[in-house]
Amino acid sequence: MNYDQLKTFLSIVETKNFNRTSELLFISQPTVTARIKELESEVGQPLFVRTNKFVELTAAGRQFLPYAAEMYRTMTDCRTAMKNYDYDGEIINISAPATCWYYGPMRRSIVKY
Repeated sequence: MNYDQLKTFLSIVETKNFNRTSELLFISQPTVTARIKELESEVGQPLFVRTNKFVELTAAGRQFLPYAAEMYRTMTDCRTAMKNYDYDGEIINISAPATCWYYGPMRRSIVKY
């Protein structure tokens, strides 16, 4: 299961509507359906009861919901942490005119460093 599948699952739980979820996530309704089918295949259980009038969680879907919410929260936190990762000096950017690099003392100093 992946981030997009979990996000789609949780959105459907909230909206109770595949079309509304597709609008909120800016994806097509067939993409919403495909993500849920892939997720249901991976979980091995149907997660929703679907009719023309409503969508609701199955018993397996209700059992899966807290795990999905926790996984999504963890993935979101991880993405945020990695975007904001501080390299702690692992990368050093040094800028100087090209003549310093090729002919001046900078070349010898950097090689030693």
